[in-house]
Amino acid sequence: MNGTMNKSVGFLELIQGGLQCSIQDTGRTQHAHWGVPYAGAMDTFSFNLANHLLINPSHAACLEIGPAAVVFQFHTPTICVLTGAKGLFLVDGVEIQRNKPFQVEAGSLLRIVSIEQGNWLYLGVKEGFQSPVILGSRSWSKGITEAWILKKGMKLPYFSQSHQANQATHSRIKEYLSETAESMIYAYKGSDWNLLSEILKTTIQNQEFELGLRQDRMGYEILSLPSNSLPQLLTAPVFPGTVQLTPSGKMIALMREAQVTGGYPRILQLNEQSINQLSQLRARTIIRFQLLDF
Repeated sequence: MNGTMNKSVGFLELIQGGLQCSIQDTGRTQHAHWGVPYAGAMDTFSFNLANHLLINPSHAACLEIGPAAVVFQFHTPTICVLTGAKGLFLVDGVEIQRNKPFQVEAGSLLRIVSIEQGNWLYLGVKEGFQSPVILGSRSWSKGITEAWILKKGMKLPYFSQSHQANQATHSRIKEYLSETAESMIYAYKGSDWNLLSEILKTTIQNQEFELGLRQDRMGYEILSLPSNSLPQLLTAPVFPGTVQLTPSGKMIALMREAQVTGGYPRILQLNEQSINQLSQLRARTIIRFQLLDF
């Protein structure tokens, strides 16, 4: 508490757009038994990279920005970085590169003109956005926090920083989105894998699938297997990365904001890297699954 009393608080204001923007951190991992979604950044690799580049605590909150044009205004100086999706980003009319910290001044306008590859962009600020901590996390989540999407005129607090961003570096960052462009998704057999027929098991391991139009923080559609007559299950635990199979043959990969229990068969489980990868793949992308051994 004493360490923050003398810091000047600034604000980032949403001027335009923002319906797919929210504050996210590492999420709520200790409250699933109360039915609380895990929340947190969709692409934890890009989230962690933003905090690493700013020398922030690993849990510092970032602004997660979906694939749409957005305009923000900074009310006080700070140091920022953009990571994740590729696109055209301008500060006061000057193009900004991803993965390189930059300084903004009071009144600076940040324009997310377009997102051309990937789904989720992360805006980090020095020391993180200072949204309220609810159940141990600053992550916005519908029904848990007062705000769950960013709306025009909303102001996000951060600590003002007047130091110039240091962009000098001799290190090279491995281009994560070049990996997410690949169609291979690695997965483990899910808890209900053995309910599948041998034909379905073979199909899942050898067929190409298309990502459906539904892509949000709750889940991604994967199309399509034949319809099936698998039994409905009693409600069982599910996690981010659990892939459920519906009777119609549609698969649903649960994402960060998904429910914590479900009744569809849990046929696959993605690891953290595969969740990150899938989160950045757009609708109609063709994917394949490769099963991993435990």
